[in-house]
Amino acid sequence: MSLAEMVQHNHGGDTGDDTPDHTHNYATVVGVRQGPPGGAESLVVGSTGTTAGANNRHHHPIPNAGNTTPFNVVSPTVFLNAEVKL
Repeated sequence: MSLAEMVQHNHGGDTGDDTPDHTHNYATVVGVRQGPPGGAESLVVGSTGTTAGANNRHHHPIPNAGNTTPFNVVSPTVFLNAEVKL
């Protein structure tokens, strides 16, 4: 059964308000340095930084899912006509 074949439904709600006054540290990886045979590889970092926080609180609604599209529930079946001579 695909998502479209599921009965249309709603999980309700949304993601709620986020906390915009926070930041994240990040590093940009620009390559991988090959180690010696049998040794470990290491990442090559191009830059690092800190993200800026959002400037207002927001939320994301959770949309409806499913489309109530009809679907077949019969297993694939093959019928054969055979005559038997007695």
